[in-house]
Amino acid sequence: MNQSTRETLELFVEKADLLKSRNFFKIIQEQGGIKISVSMKIGQPVAINDNVPDPESVDAMMVTFRMFIQDNDRISIRNLSKLLVDPGLSGNWKDRYSQARDTLNQALDGHLGLDLRHEGHTLTARQIMDTFIYGEIAHTNSEKRAQYQRWLSSPMYDFLKYQFASAVKTTLECIFYIAYWSNQEIGKPASNASPV
Repeated sequence: MNQSTRETLELFVEKADLLKSRNFFKIIQEQGGIKISVSMKIGQPVAINDNVPDPESVDAMMVTFRMFIQDNDRISIRNLSKLLVDPGLSGNWKDRYSQARDTLNQALDGHLGLDLRHEGHTLTARQIMDTFIYGEIAHTNSEKRAQYQRWLSSPMYDFLKYQFASAVKTTLECIFYIAYWSNQEIGKPASNASPV
C-alpha cells in the first residue's frame, strides 16, 4: 500500500482508539447498550427512563467522532472510499470496509422501529443524529438549531435523545470494525480481540 494510505489507516485506528477511551463508549458498554423504558399508570404522567450517557460524555467524544462523519477529514467513513483505488490494499480490507459502510448507511437511513415524525415526515436515525450534533452540540447550523429547540420542548424528546444515542452507538460500531481490519491491514497487533 502507498504511504498516504498507510498514514490514513494509522490515523483512523488512532482516533478510533481514542473514541474507545471516552466515557460515552465505556458507559454504553458497561450497561449493555442503549436502553429506554416507558411506564404508564392511570392518572399519572408517563415515566420515561433511559441510560443515555450524560451530555458531558457526549460532548467529550464528539470532537473526535465528527472526524469520522464529516467529509472535510480524510478519515471520514465516506472519504476512506478514496483508498479503494490503492492496489496495495487487500481485497479483504476493501470488502470489509465496503460492507461496513453499506450496513451503516442502511441503519442510519432505514426504519427506526419507532415511527417518529416531525412536521409530517418520518425521521431517520441520520436526521436525528445530525440535528443533535449540528443543532445542539456543535451549534453550526441555524436550521438544525431551530429544529432541535422545537424537539426539546416536544413530548417526543426522550425518544429522540434515545435514537440519537443509538445512532451514535451504531456509527461507533462501524468505526471500530473498520479500525480493527485496518489494524490487521497495516500489520499492527489489534488493541482488542474482536472488531467491536
